[in-house]
Amino acid sequence: MQLIGKREQLEILRGTSESSAEGTKHSYSEGELVAFVDWIKTSLKDDEEFKAYLPIDSKGQEIFTKLKDGIILW
Repeated sequence: MQLIGKREQLEILRGTSESSAEGTKHSYSEGELVAFVDWIKTSLKDDEEFKAYLPIDSKGQEIFTKLKDGIILW
């Protein structure tokens, strides 16, 4: 039996920095993105230090701009 993976609503990005190896690909599903953004919004909504980062739109690429400086991930 052969398994075939079906990829729906999957965003694939190529490495975009000098540290990314040639041919590197990063992927995430729309559901993963929405869940991660929702978790951030719920977890940090009452934290004064993160008010400048909120709100974050669950759809689209805004999360990547907000994560750029690493503060939310910290």
